[in-house]
Amino acid sequence: GADSDHALHDIGHGVPRPTLSVRGVAGTAPFLRGASYPDLSGLDHFAATILGGYDRALPNRAAALSAYVLSLPLAENPRRLPADVEDTLVPGYRAFQRAGCPACHPPPAFTDLAQIPAQVLFPEQPPGVLLDTPSLLSVSVTAPYLFDGRAPTLASVFEAHDPGERHGAFHRLEPSAQADLLRFLEAL
Repeated sequence: GADSDHALHDIGHGVPRPTLSVRGVAGTAPFLRGASYPDLSGLDHFAATILGGYDRALPNRAAALSAYVLSLPLAENPRRLPADVEDTLVPGYRAFQRAGCPACHPPPAFTDLAQIPAQVLFPEQPPGVLLDTPSLLSVSVTAPYLFDGRAPTLASVFEAHDPGERHGAFHRLEPSAQADLLRFLEAL
């Protein structure tokens, strides 16, 4: 429970987007890809008014749902390395830094909690659309990637969906550093 169903849904944006997991979202407000909800109670209001409501009334539903969601830990990352081999990730972390990733995804949360105009990364998007900077923690279990799910793999985020190097300087890294960076991201 609480993970993505990996299906596409349109919840009012006009374009179906992949469902996000709600695990580990505590401290990452605002919520959803468009950063349109400063707190989780707004999602309850959305469900009650726009999506047709609930079968039965429950007192304090918004507070209970919020408390539940905020209590969920991050999904276990099956690619996380044991502590005794984490040193093998140092080259990947260096590549992460060299590519400029910490500008938007600084440790320890690997997000700056900011919203950016979608056109910064995706020039084809209409003006006024904001995107929430996602955390990279457990990113290996959150495919597909990018706000609309167009990237099936982490590698494809950079190799197929970043022609203008708007998503960091991945293309400026040598191939071995690119591989190190991807290995680092998959282990977060």
